[in-house]
Amino acid sequence: MRGASAAILLASLVAAAAWAEEPRQILEKPSIVIGVRIDTPPFSWQDANGGYLGFLVNLCFEAAARAEYPIARTVAVDAARRREILRGEGEPVDVLCDPTTMTIGRIADLRERTELEFSPIIFVANGSYVERTEDTAGRLTAVDAANCVPQQTGERTEPAPEPVWLAAGFVLGTTGEQVVRDAIRARALELGPGEAVCPVEMPTHWAAAKAFCAGDLHYYFGDQDILRSVLAMTALEQSDCPTTPDALPLSYEPYALALSNRLPGFRQDFVMALYELLHHDPAEGRFARSFEGRAMSPFLRTLFRINRLPRGVRDRDDS
Repeated sequence: MRGASAAILLASLVAAAAWAEEPRQILEKPSIVIGVRIDTPPFSWQDANGGYLGFLVNLCFEAAARAEYPIARTVAVDAARRREILRGEGEPVDVLCDPTTMTIGRIADLRERTELEFSPIIFVANGSYVERTEDTAGRLTAVDAANCVPQQTGERTEPAPEPVWLAAGFVLGTTGEQVVRDAIRARALELGPGEAVCPVEMPTHWAAAKAFCAGDLHYYFGDQDILRSVLAMTALEQSDCPTTPDALPLSYEPYALALSNRLPGFRQDFVMALYELLHHDPAEGRFARSFEGRAMSPFLRTLFRINRLPRGVRDRDDS
């Protein structure tokens, strides 16, 4: 009997140990890669020490922690790398922490080309532009304007042999390019006699802001919040950077995070974590911390209220 009892006890201990290990195994989750945009303050940027900052950065890292996915590494993402990620090229990421405008075209592209899918909309912005007021700012030479196609010129009383090209900068791979072209078609820009607009692709927002401040761009197109922040930060280094009044909103820009479907259940876990974060720490407070001194638009305030889901209770089957 002692031998039998010892065998039963040993079997029980083994079973108990196996049971105790099971929850730990269930909670273990694979590590993820987060791609972080480095030039879009106040949403996401990299400081001089290599640290990541911004409204979306805080949200991305807090959601990963709440969903209990360890971060294997972070990848610095510029405009060119983001375009590759959205095309399914190069090393994949599980979270693209970037103010990406969700469009119907991009939704279709992600489905066809990548393992990425958009999160719910988490921010709404407006595409806009700033303008240099000097007549000579951003005027292109004949060589620089060789690839410009006449699309709009200001009214003039007599024909001009060649238009005066004004450079309109936008960052590659962004909806800024479409905003520029829509503004040209809609004649939304006030042009002088013989003036025409030439869209110019820039590699980063830092480069675009420096070019604008230096007078190499007449217009700088982008999302309103990014324009304000990038130009303010650039002005600290280039004291002669002019300040211009905000232009009227030109476009609606709904931001979402691109999340990977590579890991089963990851996207669902991450979205759940986002909603839980926005319930416990409402986005209004997050906005105030990242957009100091700025007022929210009525549309953004409404979105934040929509995304703050009620806690509710879970429907459990106790039978």
